[in-house]
Amino acid sequence: MGVFILWFQVLIVCLLSNISLDNSFFATANRTTTSTSIEPLDWFNITSTTTTTWPIFIQRFTDDDNIQTNITTTEYPCSSVVLDKVIIMETSATEAIALLIFYNVYPNVSSNTCVTDVSVKCAINADITWDSIYPISVDSSLQQNITLSDLLEYTNYICMFSMNETNISKQANFTTQDVAPRNLKVFLLSPFSFKILWSSPSKNVSYPSTYNITIIRHDVGSENHFLGNCSTSLDNFNFTNMNGTTNFTFEEALPDFNYTIEVRALFNAGLGREARTSCLTNISASEEPRNIGASYWENMTNRNIEMYVELLWSMPCNTNGPVKYFVIDISGVYRENYTLVENYSFTTNITDSSYKFSLIVSNLMAASNYSVEIFATVDPYGQFHGEKACITFSTPDNLPDIPNNATVSSVSPYTATLMWNLPSNNPGLILQYQITINYFSLDWFQTPDCFVEKTNRSFNTTDEMFTVDELIPATIYNVTIAAQTSRGFGNPTNFSFISNSSVPDPFNVSTIVEPNVINQTEYDVTGGIRIFPGCFYGQIFGYFMSAIGNRENYLDLNIEQNTTNLNETSFTFDLSPEYTYSLNVTIIPTTQPELSKSTQFSSPAGVPNFDIGELSNIEFNISTTQASLTLHRRFFNSSKGSLRFIAIIVSNRNITSDDEYYSWDISQWPELQEEDGEIYYQATPQFWNPFLNDEDDNDESVDFILGNNESCAANEQFCNRPLMPATTYFIYIRMFNSAYYRTTMPLLLVTEALSTLAFVLGLTFGLLALCLTSFAGFFLWRKGIIRKYLSKVKSTTDTGLSKEKFVDYCERLERDSDVLAKEWQDLQAKSEEIYKDYTTHFALLPENKRKNRYTNILPFDHSRVKLNIDEDDEICSDYINASFIKGFSTKEEYIATQGPLPHTARDFWKMVFQENVTMIVMVTRLIEEKREKCFKYFPNNHESMIFGEDIEVRCSLELNFDIYCLRILQVRKDLKQVTVTHMQFLNWPDFGIPHGTENLLVFCHQFRNRWKSEGGMAVIHCSAGVGRTGTIMALDILVQALEAGEKLDVAKTVLELRRQRKSMVQSQTQYFYIYQLLRSTIEDPLSRGDEIREPIYANIQQSSSTPGIAIAESAF
Repeated sequence: MGVFILWFQVLIVCLLSNISLDNSFFATANRTTTSTSIEPLDWFNITSTTTTTWPIFIQRFTDDDNIQTNITTTEYPCSSVVLDKVIIMETSATEAIALLIFYNVYPNVSSNTCVTDVSVKCAINADITWDSIYPISVDSSLQQNITLSDLLEYTNYICMFSMNETNISKQANFTTQDVAPRNLKVFLLSPFSFKILWSSPSKNVSYPSTYNITIIRHDVGSENHFLGNCSTSLDNFNFTNMNGTTNFTFEEALPDFNYTIEVRALFNAGLGREARTSCLTNISASEEPRNIGASYWENMTNRNIEMYVELLWSMPCNTNGPVKYFVIDISGVYRENYTLVENYSFTTNITDSSYKFSLIVSNLMAASNYSVEIFATVDPYGQFHGEKACITFSTPDNLPDIPNNATVSSVSPYTATLMWNLPSNNPGLILQYQITINYFSLDWFQTPDCFVEKTNRSFNTTDEMFTVDELIPATIYNVTIAAQTSRGFGNPTNFSFISNSSVPDPFNVSTIVEPNVINQTEYDVTGGIRIFPGCFYGQIFGYFMSAIGNRENYLDLNIEQNTTNLNETSFTFDLSPEYTYSLNVTIIPTTQPELSKSTQFSSPAGVPNFDIGELSNIEFNISTTQASLTLHRRFFNSSKGSLRFIAIIVSNRNITSDDEYYSWDISQWPELQEEDGEIYYQATPQFWNPFLNDEDDNDESVDFILGNNESCAANEQFCNRPLMPATTYFIYIRMFNSAYYRTTMPLLLVTEALSTLAFVLGLTFGLLALCLTSFAGFFLWRKGIIRKYLSKVKSTTDTGLSKEKFVDYCERLERDSDVLAKEWQDLQAKSEEIYKDYTTHFALLPENKRKNRYTNILPFDHSRVKLNIDEDDEICSDYINASFIKGFSTKEEYIATQGPLPHTARDFWKMVFQENVTMIVMVTRLIEEKREKCFKYFPNNHESMIFGEDIEVRCSLELNFDIYCLRILQVRKDLKQVTVTHMQFLNWPDFGIPHGTENLLVFCHQFRNRWKSEGGMAVIHCSAGVGRTGTIMALDILVQALEAGEKLDVAKTVLELRRQRKSMVQSQTQYFYIYQLLRSTIEDPLSRGDEIREPIYANIQQSSSTPGIAIAESAF
């Protein structure tokens, strides 16, 4: 071993000194050793050819070594210089080595040749690498420095130093300095990989070709980083790169770890010094949490089950970064319909070093399947969501909440359909619903004779709809509905409903006729109807009784009464003689259909009356056996009963008084009570009535001759036997009606004697006139009154009246209300006959009934306005409660319609647009008597209203006057726009009339003037579209007739209106108001000043010379 070391050392010295050694060098080495502080390699005696010899000491230096050398400076011949030893010196260069060669002088060495250089041969692993010769250059110290350069780093060299011709050689073994790879760098590729780059440590880029890479994984020191008991470890990684490349990709990294990288080159001498660097890998998504679990429990409070779950989990094995918080996503699906009922997230911050976590989730939904996902987030911004750990759990059924939206979808008098929705808390499978229907109270008055069974019932169903039958009409019921799940019944929902009203039970009636006083001067008879009610089945206000008394050639009598007494009750009123009364009793309902019952009875006749004044003027044409007289109808007052028969009775004595009257059976003629020896017979036949024509003809008369039947038997009571001359007769006229007959005071008659006939007749008639006059005066003084209806006034049914006669007739109507009443009743009767000829089928269709404001005001089919049907309109949408009305021109000029309802307002404007309507006259307020009379179908000033999807109405101008309001409306439909003038009269009560005539005449005049200038159709409406509407139309037509110089016929005009729309001009008051308006027009026509009574506003410019028409501002 010592020889090898010496050889290696000498070899290195030789190499560094460029000394060439031959093989004899190795054979001639003599080794000596010195002290331990200096470790010499060898001592050599080198003989030189020169005269000087150097002893050379070669020693390898270390940091702790000290060199002690004695150098002889004596000059020696070259043949005495002998290679002694080679010492390896330290150098800073990695590719060079410094050698110190020591020589020795041996004088006795004989040599023929002088050695002048040293030969150095170096080998790596016994392979000669190079051979160099270095000239010997020694000083007096016998030492020579040689540097061997361009060596390979960290390589074992063996160098042989030899001197020529001497066969002296020395061996030097040495290793060049080890080095680390250069420029070591790390590049992060991903959280799981990085690339290592370095440069070769040697100038010779092909050497070395093998590298050793050591990668050391260090924990970052965070407790949340990874768990020691998991699979992650801190083992080192060693790799060998043998292909000579200077890079390496490490793909087994873990995120957020510190790594130390060491790279060593494998040299000839072994692994060189390491190059070292470090890196921190990026964070990444965490692994999934471990040990996830769920623990369920519940708590019941007030029949509500609160459900909870505690979620448990542990820290992931490797979080790939510091965990900031955990995200817990929870979603629940209701099992019954698989709809998502809950979806929410929680975050749990890391507040301690615990590896185990939990979260309590409350308010869980019952009967739901829940899925939970938990993952860790390792950055504060939530960019890295870790792998998810999943778990599922289910909640049981709950007690259900109350069923939602419980209501009654449809109600009839005897059935009700209940509907509801599932409970809102999603309690689980609803097994059934329990319904209880409890009777609460009747919503109507129950008479003693009305029995209803009041029951409570329960039902079960699995549907969300149930129809209950066998209800009592108009009854309040309390309903409870409770749902049942597997947990039991939940709380019930409670509501009430009222079954619909029904037609009341038919009630019975009986008529009442109770004569109180009937005599010559009084007629006090009470009549009426008694009501025996059944069950009402709805709210009842009371009873309404209407009675019409008819008697031919007399004014009809109208009696109306009502009562709120719902028990057995009666209506009574005073009767007029010999009228036929048609009675109708109607239950006044609130919601149910009306029920009425009709009956008739006749009032008895009263005691007949005579016109005493007329009777006293009867003149006889007397002869000896006969006498003639003339009877006029006006002699007989029919007010207490129609004249049925007349009897003329002849007697020879006064047998009557003014109080004599009798009742009789019309089927049997009364017998005469004749006494013996007296003249007492009836000259006229039984059941004789010469006045068989129109009773209204008061001028009708008949002549009757007494004594013209010579064939009478002696005792015959009913025979017109001849009179006897010069005989005084008392002539009685007996008047019969249906119930009574009455005999007049006697008329004195003295037949002529053959000689003194003229005197007797004169005396007789004088006395008779005196008696009758005295009797009439006494009678009137005693009684003090004259019956109101002594004669029948003929009503006007002429074809018309001239202007002058019209005013007189108006005065007559004002004086005598019976004339007006008779005319109104005639109009009503004719109207009823007309109505029989017309139908209202379209108005009564089920889909159209809701479009009628009032059920009794319907348009006739022949005159109704038909709307054009648009593509998006509903079936049968051509219906609107409106009628075409002909004007003075006999052409259709007006449309009479009801006040629009909220759901018919669009139809109204559609009609306006369709029929080219330019004027709308509104004669009602929106609210009257706290009831809606008309929907507000027009906008406020400068505002707009939209109807449906295609009609827009804007009010561009509104002017308010004392009596009416004027509006300019712009109506747009699709791409077309029209302007409509809207005039609203403000002071006209329903079923009534305005105060005075002036305001309405001014209003109508303004309407007519505007309409003339604008043309088109005019819509006129009130609430029902008949009463006030008909009055306006009738007035407008008659005023035009007056201006045209034609006769005025109010009844005919109204009747014509009623041929086109039922009930036009609805009350007798409105009817008479037409007369008053026309009379005012005739007597006080509007002046020029009245025509322009609308005030002129400074900010409204006139667009033309037409008075009162302003420029409407832009509508849209």
